[in-house]
Amino acid sequence: MNDIIKPNIRKFKYMEIADILRSRIALGDYPENGLIPSEAVLGQEFCVNRATIKSAVNMLISEGILECKSAVGSFVRKMPDTKMLIGYICPDLRDPFHSEMVQEIQTQLLNRGAGLTVSAGGYSSETYEKAFHSLCRSGVRGVLISTFSRIDFSSIYRGDVPVVFTAGVPDMNCADKVSIDNTTGMRLIAEHLAETGVRTTAYANTSGFQDDVRITAFAAACKEFDIELSARNVVISKKNGKDGGEECMKTLLGRTLPDAVVCYNDWTAIGAEYAALSAGMKIPADIKLTGFDNILVGRHVPVPITTINYEMSRISEKALEILFRKISHGQGSDETCLFSGRLVVRASTAGENFRSEKELCMREMSGQVS
Repeated sequence: MNDIIKPNIRKFKYMEIADILRSRIALGDYPENGLIPSEAVLGQEFCVNRATIKSAVNMLISEGILECKSAVGSFVRKMPDTKMLIGYICPDLRDPFHSEMVQEIQTQLLNRGAGLTVSAGGYSSETYEKAFHSLCRSGVRGVLISTFSRIDFSSIYRGDVPVVFTAGVPDMNCADKVSIDNTTGMRLIAEHLAETGVRTTAYANTSGFQDDVRITAFAAACKEFDIELSARNVVISKKNGKDGGEECMKTLLGRTLPDAVVCYNDWTAIGAEYAALSAGMKIPADIKLTGFDNILVGRHVPVPITTINYEMSRISEKALEILFRKISHGQGSDETCLFSGRLVVRASTAGENFRSEKELCMREMSGQVS
């Protein structure tokens, strides 16, 4: 395996402080023609001496961003010339979920006057690390990372560039994380299936994702609602996305079919649906099908898919709020935020009872957890 060449992104303290001040100006915390805090106040905030603050201020003066007036202080002369750039890393940009997430993030960044650069991290620690350091070399000020894969993020998380994990969130004790309440989401799916008369079910996943949370939550909910989920009916494809969903369904079609197939996400469910329809199955008469994420394409397949609305706009907005706070004020303590989602009932489980999307709200779970 080739060694990963890591860029030296360590900076002197005054340069780090200059970066933070520049970010605050770009974000409007210090408005144009307004004074920035005094050297004494900034020295207290950053726990450094006034000489270090003076070096940071002089750096911004040399860039024409600040101007110093004796007996008055330093004020913002102009906004930074370059637009703040934020990075987003996800496993696969072909995944419709991440395409929609990119659109949400980009819209919110445009409203903030910032730009977005995107990279695919694949499904290994090495490729994610390469993607992260590539974004750092491109000058990003912060990075959003999404994945459920089993990846070691320790080298990334210790970097000087702030990171917030969002959407797919790895199992890390120390990290800023914004995601959905997967446990409650899977319980809503199981409850809905029980209400439609499902007594046996299967679970379909692809090998690219760490799925401990969702499958564990769904298995527990099956016991609660008296639905049988045998180990034999937990199928995993070595392929990803739609191809993986097709393979999982073909495996199940060679067995005694359960009443329903619950898929890790909508992309997997779409593949499962096409495999079932190609085999002459009727959905939901012969088998019910659910996904997770509420991606746009899941509403427009031959049989619209019952799913959990991932609340992308709320999740991306909160993730950016935390990321900009870290950029402007330093890393600080870690923040975890779980958002609610909604069960969206469509034809893949409701059949003839399906008239329009029916959404059932989860209980609210958003908030910071220390």
